[in-house]
Amino acid sequence: FAVGVTETPLGKVEITQTHTPNTLHFDIASVPKTAVFRTRRTGDYFIKFGGGKKSLKEYLIDKKIPQRKRDNLILIADKSNVLAIVGVEISGKIKAKKGSQVYYINKI
Repeated sequence: FAVGVTETPLGKVEITQTHTPNTLHFDIASVPKTAVFRTRRTGDYFIKFGGGKKSLKEYLIDKKIPQRKRDNLILIADKSNVLAIVGVEISGKIKAKKGSQVYYINKI
């Protein structure tokens, strides 16, 4: 994960060091080297920003994301651990803390 634009099968994702509207901020140092951009899979789970672990399916239902849109969400995931749902929310695992290297992500 580096500053710039990454092309995914579902569109482009931009990571910047500058805050712009509709971006999510995260601690880039907290993202494992093995993390990838991908779509959802059976068994995925999400650690909510405020704490607590949920299956990704349950989380998306709770957030009222329409089913027709769920397969088009771009995720940052490390195995089954979803670290970010681009354009929706980041996991508590990569939240920015005091002293973090804060970066911003958005689907463009």
